[in-house]
Amino acid sequence: MTEIDKAISEFFLQIQNGFLTTFLSFATHFGEMVFFMYFFCCIYWLFGKHNAYRFLILFVISTAVNQIIKFLVKRPRPFIYPQYGFIPPDGIYTSGFSFPSGHSTNISFEAMFGIQIAPSRWRKVVIPVAIFMSLLVGVSRIYLFQHFFTDVLVGLMMGSVLVYAMYPLFKKWKKDITLIAIGVATVLSILTIFFDLLGYNYVIYFFLAVFIAEFLIRRFPIKNPDPTTVVKPLFRLITGSLGFLVLILPGLLLEGIAPWVMGIVLPLAGFWAIYGLAFVLPKLKFLPKQAVETTPAPPLVNTPDSAL
Repeated sequence: MTEIDKAISEFFLQIQNGFLTTFLSFATHFGEMVFFMYFFCCIYWLFGKHNAYRFLILFVISTAVNQIIKFLVKRPRPFIYPQYGFIPPDGIYTSGFSFPSGHSTNISFEAMFGIQIAPSRWRKVVIPVAIFMSLLVGVSRIYLFQHFFTDVLVGLMMGSVLVYAMYPLFKKWKKDITLIAIGVATVLSILTIFFDLLGYNYVIYFFLAVFIAEFLIRRFPIKNPDPTTVVKPLFRLITGSLGFLVLILPGLLLEGIAPWVMGIVLPLAGFWAIYGLAFVLPKLKFLPKQAVETTPAPPLVNTPDSAL
């Protein structure tokens, strides 16, 4: 623990109160894997599967780098220093090593990826929101004594830099990226199951359902399998999000007493995100449809019979 880490943690100790604790205990969840899965779905719905699978591949790389650094540095978390008062609120506990912050890496990665793929007309909104969310999660990790300041700082920088450096490489990839995503997710599955690399086995169930849904769409085609071609962006985002929330809500409510429920509802949410929404959207006649660009036919020209 460095002096600056100690000083900043002591500052947050002095300003602790009930409102901040409740608010930041909620805000810290934006750096967790459930939000990552929801963010993956949003990219799929708004920007198509190729961007979504690019996001997945880069996120796996980012997570692997984060975990390797944690293993090499082996820095303990702030709450092992209770003599300084660094005691987390009830129910807030993260296992593993502290440096760098995984939550901060996750949220900054998602924020930078969102900035990279956002259309220019959206960036005036996307950039401030991305910065705010990154700082909010970072502050929450320090306030809740899950990380030191330097853990958060390096995590925020690492997530952003990885996207900035690697996204252009994957953007140039023109072939079907689905198979690469499946391969990367398979490697992640093996590492997670046998080495408990991430401690989030239910993430694997989610993406297994996603890939099964992709297979079904290819094997048994449905009308308009790409949600980006069916209804306008805001309405497909709202419809997809409502379905996602309804499906995972039991898992969120029961996570403390029956964590196995999340292993059931997350695959359902993954299947909904890919197959369910694509199946449902064309049937919702009341939603405004996405305009389909067509190339106008060339004008007819009267051709003399002698020219035929």
